[in-house]
Amino acid sequence: MKRFLSVAMVLCLVFILFGCVNFDNIKSDFEEANYTYSQDGSSWISGLLTGFEEEGITIKVHVFTRGLNTAIVLEFDAEKEMRKQLEENETLINLIADLDDAKLVRGNFLLIPISLTTEGKDEMIEIFNGKYESDLNYKE
Repeated sequence: MKRFLSVAMVLCLVFILFGCVNFDNIKSDFEEANYTYSQDGSSWISGLLTGFEEEGITIKVHVFTRGLNTAIVLEFDAEKEMRKQLEENETLINLIADLDDAKLVRGNFLLIPISLTTEGKDEMIEIFNGKYESDLNYKE
């Protein structure tokens, strides 16, 4: 019985370590797709989301751009808090109204894709979820 518990604990630990999503993975995926990380844009978007601060919710805003496509990635302290905000926060609800929230959530990260085309939004969603196959011939 002790051996079974030991094996179960090791498997759980491995699952936790490999199942965690961190920002470096997301950033790397966007950079591989020729997106540029923009800290200036992050402060601009942060100004729009001041409602979170008023409620005592800490989020980090990350912005990636390529051409006219902008991917805003909101990093919440906890996935539980993010899920609560997706149900209650009118700003978030309106920003992702026409999209499938299941594809916009990765751990405690939320993607808000902004593009003039559906293809642009779909591409950002694939990148965010680590499923994007890079087009090596892409040029701006």
